[in-house]
Amino acid sequence: MEIFSKGICFTAWGEVYAGLKRQWLTASNVFDYCNEQKISCCSEKRLIDLYIAYDESLFSFYELIKSFMSDESDPLIDWNEDSLEQDINKIPSVYMEIWQLEFLLRVKNSNCSIEQKLDKIVEYYYLFNYPEEWTHFIRFQPNKNLQFGKSLVDVYSKFNNYVEFRVNVFMNK
Repeated sequence: MEIFSKGICFTAWGEVYAGLKRQWLTASNVFDYCNEQKISCCSEKRLIDLYIAYDESLFSFYELIKSFMSDESDPLIDWNEDSLEQDINKIPSVYMEIWQLEFLLRVKNSNCSIEQKLDKIVEYYYLFNYPEEWTHFIRFQPNKNLQFGKSLVDVYSKFNNYVEFRVNVFMNK
């Protein structure tokens, strides 16, 4: 994951749970990230409990992670486990911040043109329910060449500045 290359780890079980439910993470990823200490809230006891729960069922695995969220007094995600298609708007925004940064870092680090990167950012803008703080680097259609009188390079520069700002915020948590 791109966040790991910046020294950013998951700090709340809600971030992990949101990734699992959106299918951005797998149970195998969770075990690997716990072992690699990329999930800072994962103790050795919790990792063992996760393995035991996973051996029982995926439902038990998810329920255990939800109990970790409850133990930490984090906002809960109240979803029916039978449904794989979940509304991202039901995820508390505090858990989506790390995922927004992950996806923006993926765009930044991709080998695409600036125009293709800006198009990808628009896709993520819709995916993450129109984050207000992204509006200054979203290139709206059909105006392909300019946004509010700014060149693509100017818009992309604002994007880069925002990503670096968010990385710094996460690193200073």
